[in-house]
Amino acid sequence: MDNANGTWLLTASLIGMTIGALTMGWLTDKLGRRKLLIGAVVAFSVLTFVTGFATEAWHIGVLRFFAGLGLGGCLPTAISMVTEFAGRGRGSTGTPGAVPLTASGAAPSSCGPCRPRGPGPGAGRGP
Repeated sequence: MDNANGTWLLTASLIGMTIGALTMGWLTDKLGRRKLLIGAVVAFSVLTFVTGFATEAWHIGVLRFFAGLGLGGCLPTAISMVTEFAGRGRGSTGTPGAVPLTASGAAPSSCGPCRPRGPGPGAGRGP
């Protein structure tokens, strides 16, 4: 597999997540948030599992796209459900609070100085 194919495989899930996030709001208004959230989680989980058994690169791309549809629908639906169930006046404080927490968890894992430098696995590998 070359870089061009690898790029499309990775991008397929991002395209699926974008489409899933944009369409799930409309669908939840029509069919109900709870049903679609459960369906999106099941679809994402099953399709991600099945991706492990794919034999061709295009199979992986298609499965990642459809798994991305499910994953893209999970976040906006979950946020709207939390906001709805939080009650009047409290829903607007929960959602903005989740963004800094997510960023604070992701930042240390991607920084170079956090990598091990002493004896053991990864020793001697610097940024």
